[in-house]
Amino acid sequence: MPRMPIRQHNDAVYDFWELQEEFNYSLNHYYGLNDILNDFNKHLELIEEYRKNINDNSINKKEFSKIVAKYEEQTKEKYKFFLNLNKLLISYSEIMKTLPDYNSEEIYREFNNTYDKLQLNEKIEQLKNNIQNIISNNDIKMKEKCFDDIMSNLVLCPSGEFLMGSPKNELERSIDEKQHKVAFSKDFYISKYAVTIAQYETFMKTKVIDLDDVLNKTSVPITNISWVEAKEFCNILNKLFPEKIPEGYKFDLPTEAQWEYACRAGTTKSFYNDSDLKDNIEQSEKLDELGWYDCRKNFNFTKVKPNGLKKPNYWGLYDMHGNVWEWCSDWYDDYNLVDNIDPKGSEEGNYKVIRGGCIESYACDCRSAKRNYEEPDVKDRCIGFRLALTNHSTPNTNHTDGFSL
Repeated sequence: MPRMPIRQHNDAVYDFWELQEEFNYSLNHYYGLNDILNDFNKHLELIEEYRKNINDNSINKKEFSKIVAKYEEQTKEKYKFFLNLNKLLISYSEIMKTLPDYNSEEIYREFNNTYDKLQLNEKIEQLKNNIQNIISNNDIKMKEKCFDDIMSNLVLCPSGEFLMGSPKNELERSIDEKQHKVAFSKDFYISKYAVTIAQYETFMKTKVIDLDDVLNKTSVPITNISWVEAKEFCNILNKLFPEKIPEGYKFDLPTEAQWEYACRAGTTKSFYNDSDLKDNIEQSEKLDELGWYDCRKNFNFTKVKPNGLKKPNYWGLYDMHGNVWEWCSDWYDDYNLVDNIDPKGSEEGNYKVIRGGCIESYACDCRSAKRNYEEPDVKDRCIGFRLALTNHSTPNTNHTDGFSL
């Protein structure tokens, strides 16, 4: 091997020792990586344990989130050393090739042995793959558990008929609430509760960060969601676990008729405990038992309340009066008084129906028959949604025996 000029040789020697010092520094971090990876594995075990006991209130979820963040940050830092070490090893190799007077062949052979022993490239790829697999597997498990929870909280609404709208003598009745008969030829299901923040975050690429208590995400309805986003949520559920959905059924927003039928649960008056408004359109003692409404007492925009704290209706559905307005699938329009079997509303329009009233509403706006509407891309702090699971197979008109328009 030809000898290099003295000056160039000295520069290379200097570079060699400088590089070796940096290399040894990074190598120490490499060896420390094993400890971090062991901790990271423990962190993964904690995640798995947390998933199994997600409803166990003894788990401090805030503290758990801090632990997750800590280990993720440590892993990222060590991963940076991983990449740096790989670059240093390559530079180390190049410099040693220029040092014939320092027994470069022996050093280079030792370097190669060290490099092979570390198997750095393979370890980097393995680490990336492992982390990605862990994230993917945990994500799928979390979504599947959330999906199962959604399925377990669906309530049967049996096929049948009811009077939709309000009678002419109902207090604060609107002109668009014309009473008419509606029939459902098939059973359908509707969520016991409005979709929660935790459920929405699980399936959508978004995070809600303005809550005082992270625990509330599992029970507080998601709001500030447009009709378009609510529909997207339904579509994701249909695509993700189709094998878990009964044949012929699909998740969707309830039609306006389905919503009112489910809300009334066989009742015919203003509210689902078969009570009416009296003289006061703003407040009702009977409604106090059923829903959150009227924030005039504390008009600093009272926060939406957790699901299920008031009395359910006769079918077991909660909070269909007040707390949050709920999107329906229909375009807002005058009622179709002709096509009244499994009605789906108008085929076009400018506004989508919202139902139920909210925490800022007067009592009269929380009535079972009350109709309201918003543009489909509107987001509001008091608008959320609940799910319907509907049979989309060919209607069975035999279910309407005894029904006449």
